[in-house]
Amino acid sequence: MSLFRLDVVQQQLGLQGKFDQIAAGASPGVSETELRDRVAASLPSYAEAATEATVIGQQVSGIDSFFGILRTILLVFALIALFVGSYIIINTFSILIAQRTRELALLRALGATRGQVFRLVLAEALITGVAASAIGVVAGLFLAHGLYAAVSSLGSGLPKADLVLQPSTVIIGMVLGTVITVVASVLPARKASRVSPVEAIREAGDAAQPLGRIRIIAGVAVTILGALLIALGLFAGTGAAFQLLGLGALLLYLGVSSLAPLTVVPIAGTLGAPIGALRGVPGKLARTNAIRAPRRAAATAAALMIGVSLVVGIAVLTDSAKASTKVALQQAVKADYMVFANGGGGQGGISPTTTAALAKDPHFSAVDDLKQGTILVNGASASVFAANPADYQEFFTLDVASGDPNSLGNGNTIFLDETEASNHGWHVGDVIQVNFPAVGTTVKERIGCIFNPNAITTGYMISTQQYATYFPEPQTFIILLRTASGVSHRAGMAALDHDLAAFPTLK
Repeated sequence: MSLFRLDVVQQQLGLQGKFDQIAAGASPGVSETELRDRVAASLPSYAEAATEATVIGQQVSGIDSFFGILRTILLVFALIALFVGSYIIINTFSILIAQRTRELALLRALGATRGQVFRLVLAEALITGVAASAIGVVAGLFLAHGLYAAVSSLGSGLPKADLVLQPSTVIIGMVLGTVITVVASVLPARKASRVSPVEAIREAGDAAQPLGRIRIIAGVAVTILGALLIALGLFAGTGAAFQLLGLGALLLYLGVSSLAPLTVVPIAGTLGAPIGALRGVPGKLARTNAIRAPRRAAATAAALMIGVSLVVGIAVLTDSAKASTKVALQQAVKADYMVFANGGGGQGGISPTTTAALAKDPHFSAVDDLKQGTILVNGASASVFAANPADYQEFFTLDVASGDPNSLGNGNTIFLDETEASNHGWHVGDVIQVNFPAVGTTVKERIGCIFNPNAITTGYMISTQQYATYFPEPQTFIILLRTASGVSHRAGMAALDHDLAAFPTLK
């Protein structure tokens, strides 16, 4: 952060006599609301008076909105971790039960009932779950400190404050972790309760139990249903797609996991043979152990399968998002180059003199920019961008839904996207009231065109002539350039880099 004298900032930004914010303190005996009302009475229509509580509430709401996305992502990973963890818990307790078969058989021989053995295993799971959950809560607190430091390092402007650990957070973490552990141990505990003293003291281990017919039929049905939902999700709308894909993936995992023991013996027998030959006795023991306990091997592989699938899924999603963004820009932009401010552009990130400087470069045959601002429509704030009616269609594509794209410069004409038109029930030819807060003027605008939003065009659109009238402080967010005839892409890029050397905040 840099601090300057007020007069210096006003002069450099061309805002002499203007302020972004004004703070006022109430005299003794004057309440915040009373002061707010008095100040509001003397303000123009485009300015707003707010109490300290209102401003703090808006800032908190903005921070909460920012962390809402992060919270959702972490929640998804938490659910996946619980899902994978349940597999690991089942497998771990199954191994422990197998190793303690003789111990459990001795308890049965001494008079312990099946119910007592069942409750014994559940009690062990309860103690393990409580201890592990407590460790998880403490680890989560350290992770929160790490995330806070990481977000702060990105320049988010978060205030320095101690992290708050709500009692509800501890309770939810402890209860959820313990319940998952206990529930996941039910099947191993049930198996332990069925240990017979006579069978358990035998020298030979139990033979692998084949899958029951009901499990095979159910596994096939769930797998087919999951695959069907995934196929439907690939062709569904955005909202339904995530639900169908998520549910389909879950069912597919469950179905494949239930059928996986059928594949362990042939896979371990085939792929394990060369491993046994290469690794000697350890390799042969591993191969034999997998064949002897296919359910246990399948449970272990299921957890690994979910982890690998998650990594692959995220990689595919990231690459798909990049490819989709690239295609969307290619379809929306006709210009050869785009210039915008680092960090996303917008909010006056580009000086108006930059466009004029680039227009003087002979490497470019045409240079234009898009400006942005804020308007009030039906009392609600909305974004508007301005384009030159004479040549804007040479620089970007306007996907017209209805109306005349050539009518932008016809007086008080406004374009808007299909979403805004649908939300308000407007059509081409309708006259709407638009307030321009920058000058405090309300204007009747005629809808000349309705377009489908894309990567460039969204919200409302007016001509540069109207923009110059109603926005005394221009905010350029994108500069579009077309190369001159005979200029190669490499030469144009080199010229652009040279021209922008004096503007390090642009790219």
